[in-house]
Amino acid sequence: MKTVAVIDRFSDQDTAVILVESIQKEFVVKQTALPPEAKPHDYLDVEIIDQTLKIIGINHEETTAQKTNIKDKMAKLRAKNKGVSRRRR
Repeated sequence: MKTVAVIDRFSDQDTAVILVESIQKEFVVKQTALPPEAKPHDYLDVEIIDQTLKIIGINHEETTAQKTNIKDKMAKLRAKNKGVSRRRR
């Protein structure tokens, strides 16, 4: 099954935690199994075969879309909080 996953974090033991939201599963892989330019919060195209994760590559489009989405949400929160703090003065 081909799907999208996200690099949650790198551990201090040269491993990476990969989250596959579509199946609610976490995989731990060696960092060397990732593309060299991969970093935490990058989205990956992956394939799952017999409960084994095969990394196809970085999904730059999904990574950019998710980062933009988070940036927009943070801006809305900051704007909302600015309005709240002014009313309390």
